[in-house]
Order: sequence, then C-alpha cells, then structure tokens
Amino acid sequence: MADKRAHRRRFTTVEELEALLRAGGWPLEYRQLERGRFSSTVKYLEANDCFVLEEQSNRTVEVVSRGPAETFLVALVDGDRAIVNGRSMNSECIFVQRPGSNVRAILPSRLRITRVGMPARHFKEISQSIASGVPALCGSSSLFSAEPPQIERIRDAIRGVLITSPGSHENQAEAVFRMVADAVSLQSAPGTGPHDEDLHCNSALRALDKARAYVDSNLEHRTSVMALSRSAGTTIRTLERIFAREVGISPQQYIKARRLDACRRRLLAADGEGNTRIAQVARHFGFTHLGRFSGDYRRQFGEYPRDTLGSH
Repeated sequence: MADKRAHRRRFTTVEELEALLRAGGWPLEYRQLERGRFSSTVKYLEANDCFVLEEQSNRTVEVVSRGPAETFLVALVDGDRAIVNGRSMNSECIFVQRPGSNVRAILPSRLRITRVGMPARHFKEISQSIASGVPALCGSSSLFSAEPPQIERIRDAIRGVLITSPGSHENQAEAVFRMVADAVSLQSAPGTGPHDEDLHCNSALRALDKARAYVDSNLEHRTSVMALSRSAGTTIRTLERIFAREVGISPQQYIKARRLDACRRRLLAADGEGNTRIAQVARHFGFTHLGRFSGDYRRQFGEYPRDTLGSH
C-alpha cells in the first residue's frame, strides 16, 4: 500500500485480502464462516504513515487481528452491526484500537467497515489538544457511541481522504482523527466511559465469546454442541439462539466452518502432493470421510481441496 492515490480492488480469497493488510504491517487472519465463493471489494489509500481502508465482503467472516505497531486505528461500520471483542457495534459507534492490541470481530456480509490508521504519537498529540485531553483514547481499545451527525461528519471526512488529491491526504486524515477525538471526549467526562465496559456488554455476547474460544482450542477434535454449550455456560437451545442472532449460522455450522478453514490454511501451506496430503489434513481436523469432506469443502469455499492444493 505504497501509492498515494486511492485504489479499488476486488479480492476473491480471504488470503489475498490478508496479504494486502499484512504488507502494511497488520498481522491478521480472516476466517470465512458463510458458505460460498468469497469476494471482497476494498478501497484503500496510504500516504505519510496514515491509511484509509474501506471494505465490504459478500460472506460473513471472523477476523482475528493485532493492531499495527505504533498505529492507532479508528473503525466505523455501516449497513449492519458487527461483534467486536464480544460487544455489539452498530453505525452509531466508533471503535478505537490502540497499537498492538488484539481484536476479534464477526463482520456480516451486508456490513461495510471503514478503518483509518494514524501514527500513535500524532494521534496522542491530537487527543491531548482537546480540552483536558481524552485519556480513554490512549488506553485500551474501546467502543464509543456518538451522535448520528458526528458520525456522518466523520464519514464525510473519510470520503474526502479517498477522493482528494494526494497532497492533502495527511491534513484530511488529521481532520478525521480530530473529529473522533472530539466525539469521544464527550464520553470521557467523570461518571461516563467507553461502551466496552457497559452498554454493549451482555451475557449473550460473553457466552458467544467463550464458545468461540473453546472451538479455537479444539479444532483438531470433533466438538459437540453440548460440549460447546457447557463451555459457554448456557443450554444448547440458548446457544443456538445466540449463534443464529449474532453470527447467522448454527453452533454446529460454526464448528464445521472453523475446521474447514483450518484445513484450507494447512493445504495452502502444504508441500506434499495430491490425495495423500488432502487425506492427512482432513483426518487431522476430524474429517474421517474424504468424499464427504471434499463436498463440504467445495460448498464452503467454492472449490475442491485439490484446487486449493494446486493453487501454490
């Protein structure tokens, strides 16, 4: 992302999208949860250590990332709501991610997410220039609410970064962060605080977070929905309702999607050949019937395992 003009690109695999962002020093992993061939449209720009990234995918994905070192990130969503670090984020929220902090999010297919990055030193200077400073911005990653007019002004400023001439990008990016600092300052008075401590935190999302962590730890084993519900501290029926509402798929579908994603990553990294390697990978992640695995894999990613293996 070195060119100072905005670019629009279409990606047909999550790995292509990951490669773009990792090239900018942003370690992250996209996990496709919804069946079908993946496609994502991205508009991005990088100039003078600032960047803007606008993204919309045609499939629900789970994103696990660590923020770029020495860079503050601000994110806004539109069209649907996301689940970010176990909290609900809608179009009236601003997410501020401090440098190097971990984020785990579910981004629905109808969602458009816009991220803006700025060097930490510069962002802290901006936040401190607001009356009495904005200490919440320099602490842990947080989710804040803002008035719709404030959010719309920030969106307009971001659009300005993407369409203006290269020479004005840095000033436009600074304007975005100054607006964010102004909006967040209203949430930082005594007796108030960021939403990551209260308004968006509830038992259903905490249960979902526990369930996802349990799946992470048991990808190589056949995990039952009963075991998953126990790990989340809920009944099976309650967990099914939570997944249907927050993720759009059932717990069993989530487990399978995560195991298929793990297989895909292993195949992309494989140096072996043909069916022997595919069978080994499938068995490693609990798929014992190779033909059934191949069919599930094609429905999930729009290609057969052998196509993935032969793509590198």
